[in-house]
Amino acid sequence: MTHVGTEADPIPRPGARVLLLDAEDRLLLFRTAPDPRKPDKDIIWMTPGGASDPGEAPEQTARRELVEETGFSPDLGPCVWERRWTWYYGAHETWFDTLEYFYPTRVGGSAPELHPHVDDEMVSLLEYQWLSLGEIEACKEMVSPLRLAELLPPIITGDYPAIPIQTGQ
Repeated sequence: MTHVGTEADPIPRPGARVLLLDAEDRLLLFRTAPDPRKPDKDIIWMTPGGASDPGEAPEQTARRELVEETGFSPDLGPCVWERRWTWYYGAHETWFDTLEYFYPTRVGGSAPELHPHVDDEMVSLLEYQWLSLGEIEACKEMVSPLRLAELLPPIITGDYPAIPIQTGQ
């Protein structure tokens, strides 16, 4: 019998995300709808990333997801943040328990255009933007992780923590 993720018994979903900065210290964020059938409800701005394939290490996941979602493959910095969170994905009508690892990197130029490599990768994507720290702080919609604006300044300056910071949801 297949495990269907419920709120009380979510499906484990390890993953990784990338903190991708451009030459002007703007962070790439995707504006997503957890339930693509309801694109105006529960909007979340999040960094590129996603679920690990079986047996895949977090850094491998981060690299693969970045290529799939943006077409970029720069070198990654060390894992700077970790996050465990339980969430509902309406497109699959299931709950997930996710442990994610965040890796910083940069691309040259100012707000380069994305070239995703996997068409279905962007099913819940509404748009993407390169946002400054001030724009993230002023964002009226949810950003993920919730403490993104608070945690981002040392990442922008390259002052990475010695051990990954727990971001909370």
